[in-house]
Amino acid sequence: MNELLLTTVITDPQSSGFRTYLEPSARKHGHRFLPIIVLEHTGPWQHTTKIRLMIEFLKKESPHTLVMFVDGYDSIILADPREIVKKFKAFDTTLLISGEKNCSPDESLAGGFSSNGTAPFLNSGGYMGYAYRVIEALCEVGQQPTPSRYAYSDQRRWMEYYLQHPRGIVIDTESQIFYDASTRREDREKSKYYFSGANWEEDMKKVYQNRAFLDEELGRVQGEICIHESRIVHKGTGARPCVVHVSGQLCASLEVHRPFWGQLCG
Repeated sequence: MNELLLTTVITDPQSSGFRTYLEPSARKHGHRFLPIIVLEHTGPWQHTTKIRLMIEFLKKESPHTLVMFVDGYDSIILADPREIVKKFKAFDTTLLISGEKNCSPDESLAGGFSSNGTAPFLNSGGYMGYAYRVIEALCEVGQQPTPSRYAYSDQRRWMEYYLQHPRGIVIDTESQIFYDASTRREDREKSKYYFSGANWEEDMKKVYQNRAFLDEELGRVQGEICIHESRIVHKGTGARPCVVHVSGQLCASLEVHRPFWGQLCG
């Protein structure tokens, strides 16, 4: 069975998300965990910087090493390497990427994705594959042209790459390995606390600073999953994902709702 290498790219190893959730959960499940920690960086930090650092890092590994990348500040590992590798091989692919409920950040691309599954749209906060294949994909992702309004987003570049190579990458649409703990945008917009003006990103930061709204969001997530013996179980499909990604602004819930998320690290 292939050895699994778990990695991430972070600039602050003292951040609560990394120190409280990702690092201890990786250690608990016996992973070979080699985070890429960038303590000093010259020049502007861009999302393509993360891509470049990953490529440089993976070139030092054997081409056939199985590699899993997760976001460093809002991910929790829920399973050991053996289970993850077994599930990955069942997909019969060389590259798997997380799915999510929303076509974010660019809804205009939604038509290029299947409507199958509970998480049909690509989320770049978690992916895994053989090192040679991940390098190949990252090289192309980093070169994808993207509209200036999405210049901040490596996920937008990953989406373009997927739409060009739909047979070369599989989205985990049923959360067999990756579960993205996000909520549907249309459900959020029904909240009395929700507002969105000209600057969507700044507005969302303000919304997610509202404890009442975060409580609502967690309630929506709990409508979809339950926690049993330190594992997430999807109520609709019965899936038991191996990684949870509390993505976007919802990552504030990791601090606010520690008693809930902390069950996964026990």
